[in-house]
Amino acid sequence: MTSLNLDLAAGRARRGPRWPGTFRDGHARNDVAVRPRAVVVGANINGLGIVRSLGQAGVDVIVAGTSPWQPAFHSRYATGARRFAALHGPAFLDDLLHLGRSLFVTTDWTVRTVSEHRELVAERYRLRLPRRDRVEMLVNKVLFQQFAEQHGLPVPRALVIRGERDLAGLADLGFPVIVKPCTTDHVERERVLRARRAWSRGEAERVCRTLLHGIKDDVIVQEWIEGPDSEIYFCL
Repeated sequence: MTSLNLDLAAGRARRGPRWPGTFRDGHARNDVAVRPRAVVVGANINGLGIVRSLGQAGVDVIVAGTSPWQPAFHSRYATGARRFAALHGPAFLDDLLHLGRSLFVTTDWTVRTVSEHRELVAERYRLRLPRRDRVEMLVNKVLFQQFAEQHGLPVPRALVIRGERDLAGLADLGFPVIVKPCTTDHVERERVLRARRAWSRGEAERVCRTLLHGIKDDVIVQEWIEGPDSEIYFCL
């Protein structure tokens, strides 16, 4: 997950999101003066964490997403809810520009859409984004692995699988490993698994073949680093 802070303005949290496109009193509001100060795009578990953090910091938050069943819509810190047709591509841009407030995005393909159309989005939002090639590197696990290795960053040993002949390289890794598509776009679009732990070379080969067939793109296999979830950190 890559989550980029595109802007932040102070406000005060109110309770009671309604679905779709309404606020606490149940009426849709379109005037800028009464809109909350931040928009979180994506109501998944990543979005819930950001909504909680912003709300606890005293920021008004609108949650935008495609399904009312996702958890961030039901947070006490969400002051409003907006239904978006999609979280990437032209339909997403239309909804985003219509809303036009401070923005937090929670999925990689949303970040990529904003990055690719940053001049258009910048008409309504103050953007804090790296240049396009750096954004692409951050959302692509293969490109980030290569960047980390070139700069001596402490990352697990990994192998890029582009086809059947690359599977022989699995013999050089320690097991268990984690097998992932190169970007989470495939998770959203093709509904493949975000990640799969494999305990043996044979299991890793089977998972890689399944992913290669399903996404028609690179697969990355990384050595598994044991530890609790409390040792996982994100930069928002």
